Amino acid sequence: MHSIQQLHERALEAARRFKQAECDLVTIFQELDQTKAFARLGHASLFEYGVKALGLSEANTYAFIQVARKSREVPALMQAIQTGALTVSKAKKITSVITREDQEDWLAKARTLSKAGLEKEVRERILKPTSTSARST
Repeated sequence: MHSIQQLHERALEAARRFKQAECDLVTIFQELDQTKAFARLGHASLFEYGVKALGLSEANTYAFIQVARKSREVPALMQAIQTGALTVSKAKKITSVITREDQEDWLAKARTLSKAGLEKEVRERILKPTSTSARST
């Protein structure tokens, strides 16, 4: 039987490998997307490749694709995942709103807010009307 400390150490190592695997998959999905290698492997889409060829869930495949694509536009997103400051799950939640211009703000929110708090912030940002010039009457 394992001691509590040994069990904890095994859990920490497994978590480290899990986070590294997620980071690796985001990078691989970026390359597959850019090269369209999934098509040469007989798949109609990157999503189909993730689900059918890799056996990932639809939700995980979608998350990897969204984060991979947004990371090309906002490299700081991938850097946050690589350094362990952000999980793919949290990164996925901000892909619909983060831009190069506001990346610092969204990355800070993703690092510090709870899942529910972050989802609320994203919802509010999406529902917030864009600034428009006042009409003259």
